[in-house]
Amino acid sequence: MGQPAVAVGLIYRIANLDLVTPNAWMRAMNQAIAIPQVAAVLASVLGARRWIRAARTVACDTLIEAFRGRWFWMTLLGALGVAAIATFVHGLALTEQRAIGLGFAAPLARLVAVIIVSLSALGSAAREQSDGTLLLALAAPMSRVAWLIGKFLAFFALAVLTAAILVLPIIEYAPSPLSTFAWFASLITELAVVASVSLAIGLVVIRIPMAVCAFLAFYTLARDLHVMQLLAMRSESYSQSAWLATLVQAATAIFPRLDLFTRTDWLLEAAPGVATILLLALQSSIYCLIALAVAALDLRRMRLG
Repeated sequence: MGQPAVAVGLIYRIANLDLVTPNAWMRAMNQAIAIPQVAAVLASVLGARRWIRAARTVACDTLIEAFRGRWFWMTLLGALGVAAIATFVHGLALTEQRAIGLGFAAPLARLVAVIIVSLSALGSAAREQSDGTLLLALAAPMSRVAWLIGKFLAFFALAVLTAAILVLPIIEYAPSPLSTFAWFASLITELAVVASVSLAIGLVVIRIPMAVCAFLAFYTLARDLHVMQLLAMRSESYSQSAWLATLVQAATAIFPRLDLFTRTDWLLEAAPGVATILLLALQSSIYCLIALAVAALDLRRMRLG
């Protein structure tokens, strides 16, 4: 029953002196007041369902586009290349063959996974902007945040699949399944950061070469930031270029510590604890939210005309 019908019924009961007691008046007024609340709840539920449906549609379309493209063949060739190089190095080593094979295979597999996920996200975002597909999607009755979340979920699924394929060459040389699983979980968290940052860069920078250069600069700084911190501490201790230490400390507040993710020594030595993986997942989630917030701000300023 809608709100106008209940209001008409309330007026009819008042006209017929049906509400003569205070309790009857209170029940009727509570019923009338609860109607907008119920309507608001129903509207929010329907809006959430519409939002989820839109994000799911965008994610499915993005995954279909990736599967029809070169993602699978790039990932498969990358895994075969990592396996071939690890086997070659394993055969050349005279001692510690397993450790040397892992020392080459693990960093190479991580680098290949980062390149594949970043190129997929950058290429998809830049292509949608250049072809005008993004403007058509934003002109549809769909929230821009829903579109962005759908894109990120699709690239996160690609990151998980990419990590699952590229971890296969590592399994042959890993000493224990626990260390392999920890390395795999950490690679997923790192690729989530890569996907979110690549998506944000792809929306801001339309040209793919410039977007790739921007991402490479970000990833290099995030990976080598601990080295810059050591150099800054050394210069500060000798009272030389003290401004460099301040600059590096400011950079640590902006860039994530990707050198703590997907470490090769986990495969060579003891596996990390659950607390370490959870902290890395928390850091990855926070930075993904920051990157998606930046992308959402850029989408909000984008005009359809």
